[in-house]
Amino acid sequence: MFAFGNTLEALTTRVLGHEARGSGSPLDRHTGAGFISAKDGDYADALAKGHHVHLLVTESTGAMCPALIHLLLALSRCVKLPGACDTTVYGTSRASHRDFFPHHLAAISSAIVFADANTLSAEAAHLNYKLTTGAA
Repeated sequence: MFAFGNTLEALTTRVLGHEARGSGSPLDRHTGAGFISAKDGDYADALAKGHHVHLLVTESTGAMCPALIHLLLALSRCVKLPGACDTTVYGTSRASHRDFFPHHLAAISSAIVFADANTLSAEAAHLNYKLTTGAA
Protein backbone atom coordinates (compact mmCIF):
# COMPACT_ATOMS: atom_id res chain seq x y z
CA MET A 1 0.00 0.00 0.00
CA PHE A 2 2.87 2.39 0.84
CA ALA A 3 6.43 2.26 -0.44
CA PHE A 4 8.78 1.89 2.54
CA GLY A 5 5.78 1.42 4.86
CA ASN A 6 7.70 1.71 8.12
CA THR A 7 10.68 -0.31 6.83
CA LEU A 8 13.06 2.59 6.15
CA GLU A 9 12.85 3.96 9.69
CA ALA A 10 13.40 0.54 11.25
CA LEU A 11 16.34 -0.26 8.95
CA THR A 12 17.93 3.15 9.55
CA THR A 13 17.75 2.60 13.31
CA ARG A 14 19.08 -0.94 13.03
CA VAL A 15 22.03 -0.03 10.78
CA LEU A 16 22.91 3.53 11.82
CA GLY A 17 21.32 3.80 15.27
CA HIS A 18 20.12 7.14 16.64
CA GLU A 19 20.86 9.75 19.28
CA ALA A 20 18.75 10.20 22.40
CA ARG A 21 16.08 12.84 21.90
CA GLY A 22 13.09 14.31 23.64
CA SER A 23 12.37 14.26 27.34
CA GLY A 24 9.90 12.96 29.89
CA SER A 25 7.79 9.90 29.28
CA PRO A 26 8.36 7.34 26.49
CA LEU A 27 7.61 8.48 22.94
CA ASP A 28 3.96 8.71 21.93
CA ARG A 29 3.94 8.30 18.13
CA HIS A 30 0.55 9.95 17.82
CA THR A 31 1.67 13.23 19.38
CA GLY A 32 5.43 13.03 18.71
CA ALA A 33 6.12 13.96 22.33
CA GLY A 34 8.28 11.90 24.63
CA PHE A 35 11.74 10.44 25.05
CA ILE A 36 13.74 8.05 22.89
CA SER A 37 16.94 6.61 24.35
CA ALA A 38 20.13 6.44 22.28
CA LYS A 39 20.72 3.23 20.35
CA ASP A 40 23.87 2.01 18.63
CA GLY A 41 23.33 0.56 15.19
CA ASP A 42 25.04 -2.41 13.56
CA TYR A 43 27.64 -0.06 12.04
CA ALA A 44 28.34 1.98 15.19
CA ASP A 45 31.99 0.89 15.16
CA ALA A 46 32.51 2.04 11.57
CA LEU A 47 30.83 5.37 12.31
CA ALA A 48 32.92 5.83 15.48
CA LYS A 49 36.07 5.33 13.38
CA GLY A 50 34.94 8.09 11.01
CA HIS A 51 33.92 5.86 8.11
CA HIS A 52 30.96 6.81 5.93
CA VAL A 53 28.05 4.39 5.93
CA HIS A 54 25.42 4.68 3.23
CA LEU A 55 22.17 2.79 3.71
CA LEU A 56 20.69 2.08 0.28
CA VAL A 57 17.25 0.55 0.81
CA THR A 58 15.04 -0.82 -1.94
CA GLU A 59 11.63 -2.46 -1.91
CA SER A 60 10.43 -5.50 -3.83
CA THR A 61 8.30 -3.11 -5.89
CA GLY A 62 11.47 -1.53 -7.28
CA ALA A 63 11.08 1.58 -5.10
CA MET A 64 14.33 3.12 -3.88
CA CYS A 65 15.09 5.19 -0.79
CA PRO A 66 15.96 8.89 -1.19
CA ALA A 67 19.65 8.20 -0.35
CA LEU A 68 19.96 5.85 -3.34
CA ILE A 69 18.26 8.37 -5.63
CA HIS A 70 20.63 11.12 -4.43
CA LEU A 71 23.63 8.84 -4.95
CA LEU A 72 22.58 8.10 -8.53
CA LEU A 73 22.05 11.82 -9.17
CA ALA A 74 25.52 12.61 -7.78
CA LEU A 75 27.09 9.91 -9.96
CA SER A 76 25.17 11.27 -12.94
CA ARG A 77 26.68 14.72 -12.33
CA CYS A 78 30.15 13.18 -11.95
CA VAL A 79 30.08 11.40 -15.32
CA LYS A 80 29.22 14.70 -17.02
CA LEU A 81 32.37 16.40 -15.72
CA PRO A 82 35.20 17.09 -18.18
CA GLY A 83 37.56 14.12 -18.32
CA ALA A 84 35.07 11.69 -16.79
CA CYS A 85 34.62 8.34 -18.49
CA ASP A 86 31.17 6.74 -18.52
CA THR A 87 31.56 3.14 -19.69
CA THR A 88 27.85 2.35 -19.40
CA VAL A 89 26.47 0.44 -22.37
CA TYR A 90 23.19 2.17 -23.18
CA GLY A 91 20.43 0.56 -25.23
CA THR A 92 20.12 1.28 -28.93
CA SER A 93 16.32 1.27 -29.32
CA ARG A 94 14.39 4.53 -29.49
CA ALA A 95 12.83 3.79 -26.09
CA SER A 96 16.21 3.28 -24.37
CA HIS A 97 17.52 5.92 -22.00
CA ARG A 98 20.79 7.48 -23.04
CA ASP A 99 21.38 9.45 -19.86
CA PHE A 100 23.13 7.98 -16.80
CA PHE A 101 20.46 8.65 -14.16
CA PRO A 102 17.31 7.28 -15.86
CA HIS A 103 19.23 4.36 -17.35
CA HIS A 104 20.62 3.19 -14.01
CA LEU A 105 17.42 3.98 -12.11
CA ALA A 106 15.44 1.79 -14.50
CA ALA A 107 18.11 -0.94 -14.53
CA ILE A 108 18.28 -1.20 -10.74
CA SER A 109 14.50 -1.09 -10.34
CA SER A 110 14.07 -3.72 -13.04
CA ALA A 111 16.70 -5.98 -11.45
CA ILE A 112 14.92 -5.77 -8.08
CA VAL A 113 11.53 -6.69 -9.54
CA PHE A 114 13.08 -9.45 -11.66
CA ALA A 115 14.87 -10.98 -8.65
CA ASP A 116 11.66 -10.95 -6.62
CA ALA A 117 9.70 -12.56 -9.46
CA ASN A 118 12.44 -15.16 -9.89
CA THR A 119 12.30 -15.98 -6.16
CA LEU A 120 8.52 -16.41 -6.30
CA SER A 121 8.78 -18.58 -9.41
CA ALA A 122 11.41 -20.82 -7.82
CA GLU A 123 9.31 -21.21 -4.67
CA ALA A 124 6.25 -22.06 -6.78
CA ALA A 125 8.25 -24.74 -8.63
CA HIS A 126 9.47 -26.13 -5.30
CA LEU A 127 5.93 -26.29 -3.90
CA ASN A 128 4.69 -27.90 -7.14
CA TYR A 129 7.39 -30.57 -6.86
CA LYS A 130 6.49 -31.27 -3.24
CA LEU A 131 2.79 -31.60 -4.13
CA THR A 132 3.41 -33.95 -7.05
CA THR A 133 5.74 -36.19 -5.05
CA GLY A 134 3.47 -36.24 -2.00
CA ALA A 135 6.14 -34.69 0.21
CA ALA A 136 3.92 -31.79 1.22
